[in-house]
Amino acid sequence: MNSNEIRIGNLVYPKGSSTLSHVTGIFENLCCLSGINNKYSKHYLFEQISPIELSESILEKFKFKKDEHGYWWIEFDRRYLSLIPSQDGYWYPVLVQCPEVSSESEQHVSINRIKYAHQIQNLFFSISHLELVFETKIQINENAKN
Repeated sequence: MNSNEIRIGNLVYPKGSSTLSHVTGIFENLCCLSGINNKYSKHYLFEQISPIELSESILEKFKFKKDEHGYWWIEFDRRYLSLIPSQDGYWYPVLVQCPEVSSESEQHVSINRIKYAHQIQNLFFSISHLELVFETKIQINENAKN
């Protein structure tokens, strides 16, 4: 990973580990990671951290909801962010603006495809100025991607 891809609060794995961590510091060539329950804090080179691939279980932990079409969405401030899964492993985000007046229709804006948890965190923060809250009470059973 590169320093310009992540920000404080992003979820990542230390490379070769399945220990979910969040970024607590970004330095010139180092990244500080803490365990999700703040059980440790270590410094890693950027090439020593791996992104977490987006999955339905990760989206559930971010409080996204699945609709009848298999799309995932989260609502905020009269808008919602919808994620459309694809067979190629990517998710296609669509920002939807709810109508201000009942006679208007929704406005949909497609955004570049994404694949990793830190990307949805960064996208959501960019469009809402809110952090995605990660539910830590649910056990993660996913393997690290190296």
